[in-house]
Amino acid sequence: MSMPMEELEKAKKEAASGAEEQFAKMPEMGYFLLSQQLSSINQQIASLQNQVQKTDESLRQEIIAVRQEVYSVRSELKQEMNSMHSELKQEIAALSQEVGCLRLWSIGAVVGILLAAVGWFATWISARFPAIH
Repeated sequence: MSMPMEELEKAKKEAASGAEEQFAKMPEMGYFLLSQQLSSINQQIASLQNQVQKTDESLRQEIIAVRQEVYSVRSELKQEMNSMHSELKQEIAALSQEVGCLRLWSIGAVVGILLAAVGWFATWISARFPAIH
């Protein structure tokens, strides 16, 4: 019931040669259909690559357009900030000048009040103590 080694080797060789014979007997129609399928797959791959390239190029163009728009908005904002900065400088200078004027006015007011007080005090003293002649 067990097969001798020689028969086992013979069976292996027959099985191997049978597969080779079947492959060798494949009709030309099979080769043709297989080549058509491969050609179709290659065409689909090429089509997909073209679509990816077109999409990639359009995305690049959109990115460039957005980048340019961002740069233009940035430069506009920078110009606005510079103009606001110069306006604020002018306003600060004007306020500083006003504060300087108010300081002078307040010093003048204080000096005026002091002179009035000294004058009043002198009048009071002269009224209180008449001059001796």
